[in-house]
Amino acid sequence: MDIGGDIGGLIVRLDDSLEGTELPIEFADDPKRDIHTGVWRRSLGGQSVVVAVYPELREGSYRIHPGMNHAGAQLEITGGEVAHLDLRS
Repeated sequence: MDIGGDIGGLIVRLDDSLEGTELPIEFADDPKRDIHTGVWRRSLGGQSVVVAVYPELREGSYRIHPGMNHAGAQLEITGGEVAHLDLRS
């Protein structure tokens, strides 16, 4: 991840059934600006998990709308940090 200054990152854990899909998020201050990434199985902390990784997000509030097999969420991204969110059911 390329984080620092006002850029942070996000890792979202999801159910195995979502592998191969995409997870869109939106910047709360500009809902028309959505960002999406693929949902893939990765090694994280020695475990194989299904995650969506956002390596460069501008600091601020973001929304993940509820979708198939996951609840929605609102979260804050802080520059220089990687946020973790677990949306597994």
